[in-house]
Amino acid sequence: MNDLNLGWNELSAEAKTTAGSLIVAHNAPKTHPVLLQTGVSKVYLDTLNGVTIFSANGSKIKHASLILKHSTNTILRNLEFDELWEWDEATKGDYDKNDWDFLTIEDDSKVWIDHCTFNKSYDGGVDIKKGSSGVTISWSFFKGDDRSPNSWVSQQISALENNRSAYAMYNYLRSQGLSADDIIAVSSGQKKQHLVGATEFASENANLQVTLHHNYYKDMQDRLPRLRGGNAHAYNIVMDSSGNWGAKKLISDSLAAALSAKGYHFGVTSNGAISTEGGAVLIEKSQIIDMYYPLRNNQADPNNPAYTGKIFALDTMYSLDGTSFRGNSNESNSPLSPVPAPLIPFAWNGFTTLPYSYANDDPSVLRSRLLANNGAGAGKLNWSKEKWLLTELPTESAPPGAVTGLSASTSTDNSGQVSLTWNTVDRADYYNVYRSISHAGPYEAIADHLTANTLIDLALIGGTTYYYVVTASNVGGESAKSVEASVSIPLPNTAPTTVITSYSNGRYLNVNTPILTWTFNDPDAGDIQTAFQIQASSDNWTTISTDNGVIADAAELYTMGALTDGEWALRVRTKDRNGAWSEWAYRSIIIDTVAPTATVSYSALNPTYQDVVATILPSESVTVTNNNGLTQFTFSQNGSFTFTFEDAAGNTGSEMAAVNNIDKTAPITIDDAPKGWVNKDITVSLLADDMGSGVAATYYAVDGSTPQTGNRVTITSEGIHTLVYWSVDHAGNVEEMKSLSIHLDKTGPSIQLMLDKTTLWPANNKTVTVTATVYSSDNLSQVDSIVLTSITLNVPDDGVGQMIRDAQYGTLDTSFILLAKKASGETDLVYRVTYTAVDKAGNKTDAIASVTVPHDQSGKK
Repeated sequence: MNDLNLGWNELSAEAKTTAGSLIVAHNAPKTHPVLLQTGVSKVYLDTLNGVTIFSANGSKIKHASLILKHSTNTILRNLEFDELWEWDEATKGDYDKNDWDFLTIEDDSKVWIDHCTFNKSYDGGVDIKKGSSGVTISWSFFKGDDRSPNSWVSQQISALENNRSAYAMYNYLRSQGLSADDIIAVSSGQKKQHLVGATEFASENANLQVTLHHNYYKDMQDRLPRLRGGNAHAYNIVMDSSGNWGAKKLISDSLAAALSAKGYHFGVTSNGAISTEGGAVLIEKSQIIDMYYPLRNNQADPNNPAYTGKIFALDTMYSLDGTSFRGNSNESNSPLSPVPAPLIPFAWNGFTTLPYSYANDDPSVLRSRLLANNGAGAGKLNWSKEKWLLTELPTESAPPGAVTGLSASTSTDNSGQVSLTWNTVDRADYYNVYRSISHAGPYEAIADHLTANTLIDLALIGGTTYYYVVTASNVGGESAKSVEASVSIPLPNTAPTTVITSYSNGRYLNVNTPILTWTFNDPDAGDIQTAFQIQASSDNWTTISTDNGVIADAAELYTMGALTDGEWALRVRTKDRNGAWSEWAYRSIIIDTVAPTATVSYSALNPTYQDVVATILPSESVTVTNNNGLTQFTFSQNGSFTFTFEDAAGNTGSEMAAVNNIDKTAPITIDDAPKGWVNKDITVSLLADDMGSGVAATYYAVDGSTPQTGNRVTITSEGIHTLVYWSVDHAGNVEEMKSLSIHLDKTGPSIQLMLDKTTLWPANNKTVTVTATVYSSDNLSQVDSIVLTSITLNVPDDGVGQMIRDAQYGTLDTSFILLAKKASGETDLVYRVTYTAVDKAGNKTDAIASVTVPHDQSGKK
């Protein structure tokens, strides 16, 4: 029978018409390139009582969700469900839109799912709802995507990769450093599997009864099962989440936080079996691999016991990251102890013991048995159609015949392994192998329930002879032992070990022909190195860049050919004379033959009065070999300094730092201001000079006024003025402030002159002594001198120089002699006496007084 492609677009119009409401279009696909073409259907199997649906050859049902409703005594066998998952952008990876489950069981009883395979689906695999009871899922294989190049998930990611900008979440994941392969790895696990009880605290949940046995769950993330009320019994199942556990480590804590901040759901959940709302789940003689929370008892509110369920693991094997445990969940420090709520003691709901009998396998053999050619999943058993329709196989009345053709051989590599083979036996369900170190026993069982007719016996002791027998078993019992086969294990040749002695990991080299040295160690007495092999890779062993081949030599030194600059991984292995190779010994080096360079940055580029710090900026990580190893040099004056440095490989370089912008000397400003008092407006010139960075500005202030900039200061108001001035250069040096006084007096002194005689009479041609009284004052510069300036006549001097006598001009002469003589004619003779007062600014003021010799005293002319 061929696969059933039941996508809505794959069904003919006739099929849709005939099926009516039993087949309808499901939620439309949005991203997967195949489903966008096929569509998805929802198929209702309603009131199928006493019906078996099977495939004789394990055919697939694709692109459809099946809903089994209101049915009893319904069986599904040897079917594979596939191609019902797509990438979820619509709910940002929460997978809460399409509602595609492979199979939903609703309001049913006595449903048996046997030897089926369920691949990755959008939502759940098999959900059990609305009080369904008597549901058994056995010998079935549930698996995520296998990540192969053309797998279902790989096809989806390839489509997203070809149009990244159209898918915001996918594009964001790629932008955060995740590769397409990383996204495939994280997406490959099945998000959910068995939801048992869909509605919180529904009264019908009490009727839920599910049995899971001999199922293999590969890379499931959650719900194995997830029970609300009722009872679930899981025995001899394997929860193998090893692929998921590796993928989970691809999402760092920082990336997880960034995704959460954007509302994206992308990661790996790691839950096993879950019991809630008073449900009872028993996990018995099973195996759980790499699942962080193997058992949970609450998924809503750990502080509310109404949400807590009962769950117990009995004689179950558990392993995570190399640690292992076998036992019960209630043992001290058991990693199977349920979380996160306080424990409720386990008890079944509605009965005290299970209402059926069953036989358990030892959990240590489950993986080999379920993964065997006749193990769990569809297409594993080559049965007739009639046999698939049987609900019970005929009971064998007798055990099978004895095993024949048993042979035992050792491995050619002296590893201490024995290969056993034997002929198959009719009516045998499985085989049991026994071993002894004595002929004819006693024997101990080393393997049972083997479905294959071969076995590799490992880790045997060299120099010992082992004896084997094999039996065949079925429900009728165990056969007689086979004829004994024996084999002697030679003493093992221990492989040598190689230890690289040259360099350390991460060592930088400035030569491209590294010299590898190593030591050969072999515990076998007298063993020697007979050959070695060296390889190199520049891409962490994605490719092998250099391989010197096998060199037959006992030397423990080898000079490699020229390698390019960059990171290199090197490895060496050696061979002993018995042909055993050591494991590879690894060393990582970095070849760098290029000398480092550097530029220099400066704390200041413009003129400055401060120290300048020069810092080298190397082209790679270096060690400064001078300057006390410091990358900074402080210049307190202009000059140069050469840094020398060395990179990790020993390549050397140098770079000179030069500074010529330091100026720590302030400018000097002089003035041409006059000394002492002056009697006219003053313009002072300020002349500044700076031998370094140059004068930036000259500042001055008069009499405490707001400072101004400029080189000329004009003062026009009288008085004593204070002029302060200073200059600043381009480096910021500020000259110490200078101060001078400006004395400006433009007003002459006051002067008063009084003569003791203003009239000389009689005019008798006699001399008369005249005495002058002179007073002078000055409010600013003060009087500097008072002198007799002149005595003049209003008529010619008839006395030929004898009319004025004893007058000392240019001195403060206050007594002089005048001649009382009439002028010729009728004019009065007038002597004009002038005194001059001069202040210290040079201002002059004259005082004039007259002495008259009247022509007569009658008042007549």
